[in-house]
Amino acid sequence: MALASGSDDYFKAVKRGQKELSQAFSAGVSAQLPSLVHSLGKNRTLAEISLGTIDIPLSKVKGTYTDMRSNCFSKEFMPLLDLQTEFASKWIGLIESHMEMGIRDPIKAYEYLNYFYVVEGNKRVSVLKYLNASTVMGVVTRIMPQMDKNDLEIQLYYEFLTFYQKTKINALWFTKLGSFSEMADFLARYHLEGYDEGEKYKVFVNHIYYNFRKSYKELGGDRLDLTTADAFLEYVKVYGIPTEINEEFSKKVKKFIPELEGIAAPDVIDVQTELPTLEKSMLGTLTNLVTPNKPLKVAFVYAGGIQDTSWSYAHELGRLHVENVLAGQVETTYVENVPQNEQAYDVLVDLAVQGYDIIFTTLPVFLKPTLKAALEFPTVKFLNCSSHQTFQHVNTYFARIHEPRFLCGVIAGAMTKTGVIGYEASYPIPEVVNSINAYALGAKMVRPDVKVQVEWLYEGHKKSHAIDYNQKPCLENCDVILRQNSISLEVGTQFGLYMRKLDGELINLALPIWNWGIVYEQILKEFLNIGARAGRSAFYGKSKHINFWWGMDVGVVDLFYSSSAIPTQLQKLLELLKKAMKDNTLAPFTGPIHDQAGKLRVRSGRTATVKQITEMDWFSDVVACALPPVDEIENATIEMLDVES
Repeated sequence: MALASGSDDYFKAVKRGQKELSQAFSAGVSAQLPSLVHSLGKNRTLAEISLGTIDIPLSKVKGTYTDMRSNCFSKEFMPLLDLQTEFASKWIGLIESHMEMGIRDPIKAYEYLNYFYVVEGNKRVSVLKYLNASTVMGVVTRIMPQMDKNDLEIQLYYEFLTFYQKTKINALWFTKLGSFSEMADFLARYHLEGYDEGEKYKVFVNHIYYNFRKSYKELGGDRLDLTTADAFLEYVKVYGIPTEINEEFSKKVKKFIPELEGIAAPDVIDVQTELPTLEKSMLGTLTNLVTPNKPLKVAFVYAGGIQDTSWSYAHELGRLHVENVLAGQVETTYVENVPQNEQAYDVLVDLAVQGYDIIFTTLPVFLKPTLKAALEFPTVKFLNCSSHQTFQHVNTYFARIHEPRFLCGVIAGAMTKTGVIGYEASYPIPEVVNSINAYALGAKMVRPDVKVQVEWLYEGHKKSHAIDYNQKPCLENCDVILRQNSISLEVGTQFGLYMRKLDGELINLALPIWNWGIVYEQILKEFLNIGARAGRSAFYGKSKHINFWWGMDVGVVDLFYSSSAIPTQLQKLLELLKKAMKDNTLAPFTGPIHDQAGKLRVRSGRTATVKQITEMDWFSDVVACALPPVDEIENATIEMLDVES
């Protein structure tokens, strides 16, 4: 009976292998089992390191050491030889033995770039893969590649090595630099009752990660251009690492799949850079049919108090604006001093339960709690004020503040005596980085030899504070400096562009401003045009998800400058540039633009794309200081207390 069972298993395994060959042939790809000898090719290696006996994820077993067994297996190690062969007899004997006692002898393998190549034990791998096992024990030797900064896979591998040293986890593989570090931070804060720090990593992989992997693949994850680890990290950013797998976990993964689809295929996101007109309104012809018979209930969520931070105050002016211009059509409320952590989710849930139709969260740091709430309340529309991330369930809105900051750079470049100008920045996040670059390029336009120094404050639009240059060495030699700015609570040198004279006198030159009222008015009009219930479709034109990113051309941002402090001829130039920017004939990020390493980022005559600007993570060659490392940028995004944008 056992022999018949083993033969039957072998027959089924061969059928799976033949199907793999057929699919590979149809797809025009190689059906041969990879070998390490071919994978190494001419790649330079540094050393071989013994890892001892470890658990090897079977999904990571990619091939064999040489080509000797390539005709015996499919790419997934399914057997291909006839039942009458000696190979088949040994395979059958092995599976029968495994059913009685399990496979005890470890295989021998090489590890290269976090893939494993079998030296001894091919049939053991084949049997376990056929039985859908997760791991196999193996005596492993690691082959270290030489570092190559032009090879993304090798860069990722070196990040993996640091991650592996901390966790001994080899089942995860990410495709984006910085992800291993981010996952390590989540795992460092992850605690399982009853397990020590070493045990928790094994429990995490075997009981949490592999269960996520199973659900992800059953829901179609294989069709997405994301590894399972990529998908899991995105899930963890919203929900955290689960401590147990239950029905609620499966429901969350299912709800999250559309978000992963959007991350894997960002072309489904459309960025609206112009205000829609009646003719352009996506559902304008239905206006009279679906006008709501009761006011929209709209809530605004602020991190700081409206009397304490200029950022919250500017958004509060926007709320008051829509209450005035849309009187009788909307009812608004606001919540201030909302914690910038997981507690924000509780505030959003409370607003949703109270029956608010639309909820605006006014800081990028609220994006993940907002997404979590949106997944739980699909009939409520959530929007987040940020520019560098996109999700299917949350629309984002922001303003092109880099445009007036480009003009500040023009003023600074023309007014500086030292040729060194400064920028006080809050956090190294994309919307701040692109503003610094715009400021630098504006200055370069009028003074090619200018240099920009950046002082990182790691704080946001707090109430005015004194300028202490003894604590800001980066700005010591700067005579013109751009500080955090918006519609402020106090007008003065606390905000905007100012000049520092030799006698210490500070002169205000200009102030970039926001007008959030226009943003909120236009977005709410879209909802009012098609009704609160149908409102979601106004942000999904032609199956694309709409985000909003408006600029000087529609008055969402602007620049005020001092007519007494700025020379008349420079004022004339500023007016010409402002008009060109409002007419969309001038774009700050027009090439050629090189980064600090001399790399051409934007070609001559070309204009940077929306994606290039909103995901900017490099400094132009005008900026004299280095951008903080990736992990510091990510931590700043998570931990920031406010945003200077």
